[in-house]
Amino acid sequence: MWWDVLKMPTWNVDLTDLPKDKRVRLGTHPDVELANNVEQRDQSMKPSGVWYSFAGDEYNWSQWLKGNQPDWDFNYDYIYTFDITGNVLQLRTKEDYVNFHEKYLVMYDRDSDKSRFPTYHRPYINWIAVANDYDGIEFYDHWKARTHHLDEPYYLSSLDVDSGCIWNKSAITNAKVIAHRKLKRGHKRYLQNVVDNKNWYTKEPVEEAHKFHGEWERV
Repeated sequence: MWWDVLKMPTWNVDLTDLPKDKRVRLGTHPDVELANNVEQRDQSMKPSGVWYSFAGDEYNWSQWLKGNQPDWDFNYDYIYTFDITGNVLQLRTKEDYVNFHEKYLVMYDRDSDKSRFPTYHRPYINWIAVANDYDGIEFYDHWKARTHHLDEPYYLSSLDVDSGCIWNKSAITNAKVIAHRKLKRGHKRYLQNVVDNKNWYTKEPVEEAHKFHGEWERV
């Protein structure tokens, strides 16, 4: 497609030199975008915070975008890595998920005005309680805990890839940008009026729209 020429997608960036367990995030700013701790919401499908996937996964967030929502990829201008410290819950085995559900699983209140998702009474995780106990959470091999039944916790079906979420900024350390987009010569003038992925026209200058920044550069 024409946009593949104008803007190289994140899944073409070579990250094979990174350790397999390295946390990798795609971002719109050259930082981790977590200035303060993030409070969790009642009856939320997934926790709120800094989401990321892992460098060594064959099917990470970039690969998911490639096969499902390639247009979302155009919003990212930075790739950065970081390490975690503190008390981050890691779910690695089916037993880990079972124990996690036994402690934090609750039912949706259909009559509550705080309910944000129509889940047909599917169980959800009390993320407020989880956040009181941990600084973040990581989901490994989440498919092991899937049942595909109506009583399956709602968050499981919303996880696209193995990933993590940090809501306590103190748990993030050694964050650094490892790649960023760069303008390709001649594209800035050509793209003063561009067509985005939905074929809508915009008159916004490309440097303001942040839509097409050309190839990636490793740093």
